[in-house]
Amino acid sequence: MNLKSKMGMDYILTSDRVSDYFRDVKCGEVSCLCNYPEESRQKSLEQVFKLLHQWWVLKLIHETLGAAKIERGWSVTQGELYPVSIFIDEQGNYYTCWFELQRIRQVPPSYKGPLVAFLEGKVAWVRPDLIVSKGKYNSATDVGEFDILVECKNLPFDKWWADGRIIEKQFLPYRALFNPRNTFIASLKPIPNWAKQRMENQGFLVADKVYPGGEGVSKFVELIKQKGRS
Repeated sequence: MNLKSKMGMDYILTSDRVSDYFRDVKCGEVSCLCNYPEESRQKSLEQVFKLLHQWWVLKLIHETLGAAKIERGWSVTQGELYPVSIFIDEQGNYYTCWFELQRIRQVPPSYKGPLVAFLEGKVAWVRPDLIVSKGKYNSATDVGEFDILVECKNLPFDKWWADGRIIEKQFLPYRALFNPRNTFIASLKPIPNWAKQRMENQGFLVADKVYPGGEGVSKFVELIKQKGRS
């Protein structure tokens, strides 16, 4: 919320549950715990915490790239072609950001990721967490090249690693279908060094413990500065 005041943003529009947390943490928790049965409560908490982590990483990206002014406010409809944020840095450069931008596309011959079964296995359907491009764009269809793709992981490593299959089933397909200049993995929880190395060998830029006050924030910031502006 400090960023909102600093940038003179008029609004932050997101899902009802996330908005509850932005207004008051206790209110956000109660809104999730109102679900029934217990399994539904757990899913609601996990989904909201995932989105909150993505929002925080998006804020960190704005700060790292030197956002001086945000046009309009932040407005999120997941999967939309329209940006969540357009901001200007201190040198007058524009950046455009998308939140869970969706891409449904007939795959190239070299594609090895998952396919949509009910579309005859010829189409991929992916939605990475955050995408940023230099310049000012009203729609993702106007972008010639995406600069930054960030996949955020807020669950413990063993909940999403899947013996490394996450690389072939998610990370590589994201890169194949969006072709960003750089792809980042930002994990809230620790990642073993051997797993980091495996991802880095595939060309991914990895930082763990990325959360407010986390040990990995400085590494993520440095990676964004080095690669996001180059």
